[in-house]
Amino acid sequence: MSLLARTSIVSAATLASRILGFARDAATAAVLGVGPVADGLVAALALPLLARRLLAEGAFNLAFIPALARQEGPNSGGREGDGPQGLAKAALLLLFGALLVAALLGALFMRQVISFLAPGFEAGGARADVAVTCGRVALLYLPLSGLAAIYGGIANGAHRVLLPALAPMAANVTVLSVVAVLLMKGLMESDTAAFAIAAATVAAGVAQLALMWIAARGCAPARMAGTRPRWREGLDVLRAASPALLFAGMSQFRLLIIAALVSSAPGAVA
Repeated sequence: MSLLARTSIVSAATLASRILGFARDAATAAVLGVGPVADGLVAALALPLLARRLLAEGAFNLAFIPALARQEGPNSGGREGDGPQGLAKAALLLLFGALLVAALLGALFMRQVISFLAPGFEAGGARADVAVTCGRVALLYLPLSGLAAIYGGIANGAHRVLLPALAPMAANVTVLSVVAVLLMKGLMESDTAAFAIAAATVAAGVAQLALMWIAARGCAPARMAGTRPRWREGLDVLRAASPALLFAGMSQFRLLIIAALVSSAPGAVA
């Protein structure tokens, strides 16, 4: 009954998140249409949406939760009480550090990133300029998604499923709220609207992380202060997660490829 209850909670929250996601996309289309601003924003959000699919929505748990369970076992090989905290700390630092570096490098070389993601955008054109400006902001979502993945995995490993399941809903509600303000102010198909939605994507990452952190608070692996990171085990988790992340992101990879192929046609990316 406990398993059935938790499964029902996650399923209902996932369905609600998908409905809100559809509403978010429809509302964004109502604000931006399918012009150059919309093309630029969609290209700018490609990597943050990929990170959300891979990390913040739970695919990372397939490797992280079993590793935590092994560290909590009698043969973990660490100091008493040190195993899960050390693993969680190492995984958090490695994942957050890697994504922070990726975000900083992506922001620095955003023009080159956009030329790769949307090679049909004319250099210096309206679409490319919007994509570069919005992309530099939206990339801040990457390290947030890494932190959310770790805290979400800790919470799920402790059978706390409600708040992590609600996190994608919170992200969609955050973006929808900003889009609603844009609609009320009549900021249609403007660079300001695109920038606001890119910033809302980062705010959505903060909302997701907040719910994950609250859910994980009090769990043993979340008590990392003063714990020695178990770097080898953390690297093992990242390696073990790679296949799950690859297949979880397959649909998003497909969209990236399609967007690149059609990017020379105005409006096609949006």
